[in-house]
Amino acid sequence: MNYSLGICIPVWNRGKLFRISFASLLAQLDGIDATIWLFDNGSDPATRRIVEETHSDVHRIHKVFLPRNMGIPYVANIFAQVIQEDCDFAQYRSPSFAMIMDSDAYFKGPIKDLLDVYNFHYGIGIISGHDSLEHAALETFEVNLNGRKVTLKRKELERMITMIMKKEEFLHCYPFPH
Repeated sequence: MNYSLGICIPVWNRGKLFRISFASLLAQLDGIDATIWLFDNGSDPATRRIVEETHSDVHRIHKVFLPRNMGIPYVANIFAQVIQEDCDFAQYRSPSFAMIMDSDAYFKGPIKDLLDVYNFHYGIGIISGHDSLEHAALETFEVNLNGRKVTLKRKELERMITMIMKKEEFLHCYPFPH
């Protein structure tokens, strides 16, 4: 299945970590039509330069440079506005899924796997592409994903590194309070 994914990456300083994170993201986007929105939250000049130089030969990238750190909810609200509608003039199609990620997240597996889990197991509200030790799992279970078993954990709370949800569910949360 081909997926369309809008990706929001708020960046604030830590440019070298962002560069590594972004490379890991691009390496895991096979099979996904991704449009990536980079929001520089008033970073230092070195980080801003890294964001300015960031590119992809495969995926569309939009860059927004904010004058100061406006916070993640502010960025999420702008992102929610830009992913709502198609734009024929820009040849932009609104994505099926929305993803917000920290600029220092590191991806070791295909993002498509996360979307497959979400798509085939609709009882899931949000997919988090990592596991943190400080938030214990309420339940662990296995699902069949394209002929292989994948372990999932149900949690009530998780810190944000990467969150993926269907666009409609993301927009249902809009506006995000700040």
